[in-house]
Amino acid sequence: MEFHLTTEQVRRYKAWRSTLVTADTKMGAIGGAFSFVFIPTTLGTIVKVRFSCIGKEAELDLTDYSEW
Repeated sequence: MEFHLTTEQVRRYKAWRSTLVTADTKMGAIGGAFSFVFIPTTLGTIVKVRFSCIGKEAELDLTDYSEW
C-alpha cells in the first residue's frame, strides 16, 4: 500500500513546518520530530502530521475532504 501527498498538501506542510522549526529546535539527526499518519477509510484517506519535540507538540490535518 502506498500513500502520497498532493502538491497542495506538501505546500501546506512546508508552511506549517516553517512556523515550528527554528535554528534552536533540536529534532535529532534525521528530523524524527515529524510523523506522518495515513488512515485509510471507506470515504478517503485521513492525513495528519504530528510534531513532537522537547516541550513542543502540534498536529496538522492535511486531509483533502473535497475528494470525499
